[in-house]
Amino acid sequence: MASRRDLSMRPMHRRSTLVVHAREAATPPALPFTPYLAFAFFNAFFLVFEFQLVVPTAQQYVEALNVDARLSGLLIGCNQFGTAVLQLPVLLLLWLVPIKWALVLLVALMGVGNLLYALALPLRSVTLLFAGRLLCSTTSGLQIGNSVIDMELDDPQLEFTASRYISFLYELGSVAAYVLAAFYMLVLTPSFGSGIVVNVATICGYTSFGACVLFLLAMLTTLSPRKRLRETPAATTRAPSPRSAILGVLFMFVLNAMEVLRQVTLFQLFGRRWVFDGALDNMPAMALLAAFVFVGVLVTFPLDALFKPTPTGILPAFAGAAVSYLLVLPYPTHTTASVLLQAFGGVLFAFFQRSCFAYANFLVLRYVKKSPHRRLLLALNSMAMSCGIAMGATCATLFDLSAVPHMALLVAAVALIALVPRT
Repeated sequence: MASRRDLSMRPMHRRSTLVVHAREAATPPALPFTPYLAFAFFNAFFLVFEFQLVVPTAQQYVEALNVDARLSGLLIGCNQFGTAVLQLPVLLLLWLVPIKWALVLLVALMGVGNLLYALALPLRSVTLLFAGRLLCSTTSGLQIGNSVIDMELDDPQLEFTASRYISFLYELGSVAAYVLAAFYMLVLTPSFGSGIVVNVATICGYTSFGACVLFLLAMLTTLSPRKRLRETPAATTRAPSPRSAILGVLFMFVLNAMEVLRQVTLFQLFGRRWVFDGALDNMPAMALLAAFVFVGVLVTFPLDALFKPTPTGILPAFAGAAVSYLLVLPYPTHTTASVLLQAFGGVLFAFFQRSCFAYANFLVLRYVKKSPHRRLLLALNSMAMSCGIAMGATCATLFDLSAVPHMALLVAAVALIALVPRT
């Protein structure tokens, strides 16, 4: 029989148990870094690193091959146009082959693409140039990362956190590419020995090829061949409406078009301000601004936790992205101040855009949990992202520092924000 003291302690014990459970419920679960998730995150970093590495040298590369400089935007964008086209073959490959061997094949093809891109200038071949860039796009897509997230994670908060990490690593990969390109241009000579032309563009291609080889070896030794992608819809997961998933795909297109259009425009401003008037050498300036953006990305990343994966919790991020985009418009003065304003506005926009990207991706990931066509939807979402990146790069060169495409995308973004359901 329990003593009076035992009976008196029971309510306190119940209260303390409830407090412990409440604290556990309030603490978000930790993200498990499995080998496949590690691959998805590194792939996110590497695909943007590889895409952006050629941006500073694209115009010089096409001009060296006697191609119209305006096609440099197409050279930059064809990587992601290729990604969009290749999403359906990648979808078929993931369906036919275990995911480990599908990823090994895709990374191997990407390595071959980098090698062709590097050899295009010494061999004076425009065909190799564009074929290489297209092959570089085999893993460049959100389908790979999202397929792994869908396979490894079930918790909605973890899926949102994983999407935030992917967006964060996209930005780090972009900045790392700018810094490395600046280092190559400043330190390495444009040509050497035996009549073989080796410039920054070919060195960039060889660098990415070497990274692919290391990437391939790591995959072969760490990824389990027994893993399988999910095939059937989850039975207990509460998914958003189809309208929310469609909005997520549309946001994926618009947000990525805005970000890449902003980045390529910044390089055009470099060319107008710091190359032709001799005020400051282009590459040191690019390295300094890239370092500034890098610090900005690291400092602002912890603040992403302010935005929650709910309609009301994410609206401030969407509003901040729309307002900060006004700071990155291509002002006609082409002054040093306008370039610095672009860089500062870019850090602000990237901060808000990360959470917007994560939420858009989260809506799609939540919906595919319930869908019998999960792989097709992940492929379409990846195609939307790739087309947005390619359109941003192409419009930047075709419109030549015009604010028209910026404003058109901003209006589209505001219209989509108005359609976000409030419940």
